[in-house]
Amino acid sequence: MSRETGNVGVAGSTGAVLHRSLIGLRALVGRSLAEVRLTQAVQNLEHLSVAEFVDDLASAATLEANARGIRLLV
Repeated sequence: MSRETGNVGVAGSTGAVLHRSLIGLRALVGRSLAEVRLTQAVQNLEHLSVAEFVDDLASAATLEANARGIRLLV
């Protein structure tokens, strides 16, 4: 895996890819939060580890980023 560094303009094609990735990540987080809210409405009270929740989100987002050739740090 190669590492590249530099500045990327938000108006360029790379900025557009990052923008779409962030939109996808926002949708993923939104769906996850909706699922948590639905589970809570059922009155199945159980503790939720925020760290584990973030790890799950990071795993899914990293897979998506890797598929698109983007390096994601969480």
